[in-house]
Amino acid sequence: PEQPLKLPYEDLVDKVNAKKLPENIDVRHVEANLDESDFKQIFGMTRIEFYNQRRWKQISLKRRNSLW
Repeated sequence: PEQPLKLPYEDLVDKVNAKKLPENIDVRHVEANLDESDFKQIFGMTRIEFYNQRRWKQISLKRRNSLW
């Protein structure tokens, strides 16, 4: 499978807020496009820990960080 495009947090939030995400970014999983260091800093956990959270918790964390 194709690896997601990795973007810095600020760039990703700008694109989400402007509703101008590139076609290759899945709007349901925008967080997958954060680079590793930003992901851990923003969510305070690894990707594995994040995806082990219940769906409502993931959405809450994304909303809190302007990625929903």
